Amino acid sequence: VAAWCAGPDGYRPPPRQAPFAGSARQVRGAVLRALVGSPPRSPADLAAATGFDAAAVEAAVAALAADDLVEQAGEAVRVADR
Repeated sequence: VAAWCAGPDGYRPPPRQAPFAGSARQVRGAVLRALVGSPPRSPADLAAATGFDAAAVEAAVAALAADDLVEQAGEAVRVADR
């Protein structure tokens, strides 16, 4: 093992994640929770339902659409069919 192991001095802990509160991850999760089991909703409706500002919700919807997790047709946003 000594031939390939750098020992305890070679260990680097992984970087810490950014705080969750107020993050894009939190907004994305809130948007998905608001969409699951509901009919298509507008970004404005999602902002009201989640309590996040419209710009953050629109950014989350765009990111979720890029990840194929939601579909948006005009103002209608829904969970993507899989």
